[in-house]
Amino acid sequence: MKAAAENGYPPAMMGFAATRIEKADLSSFRKWNEKAAASGYASAVFGYASYIGEAEPKYGFQSDPVKSYALLSNLLELDGGGNVINNVNDVLPEVEKKLSKEQLEKAKELAKTWKATHPPLSFFPDKLGY
Repeated sequence: MKAAAENGYPPAMMGFAATRIEKADLSSFRKWNEKAAASGYASAVFGYASYIGEAEPKYGFQSDPVKSYALLSNLLELDGGGNVINNVNDVLPEVEKKLSKEQLEKAKELAKTWKATHPPLSFFPDKLGY
């Protein structure tokens, strides 16, 4: 799992991150969760955005509701793919409540910047074949 994560396979990054939680290595968990999110792995983007959108984030993440809103809103473009839309529709309104009008505008700009500077969102589905 670690080798696959280190070689850039996003689902392995999240799998390896999960093993870090089991070992109470929160710093490594955060590192691999953020790397998987930055790779465009939709499930990781949702998890990371959900954590940082909380007033008191889990696992030692820093609260950043502006970035959370930006990332979650980008997931809306998946139009229900992977069933993540249901989770986004639950979390996004809660994050939005925490933002001022100015912060909301900043989040919308950050969403555009993130999309332009990161790989496209994907669920990295398994491939069949040899």
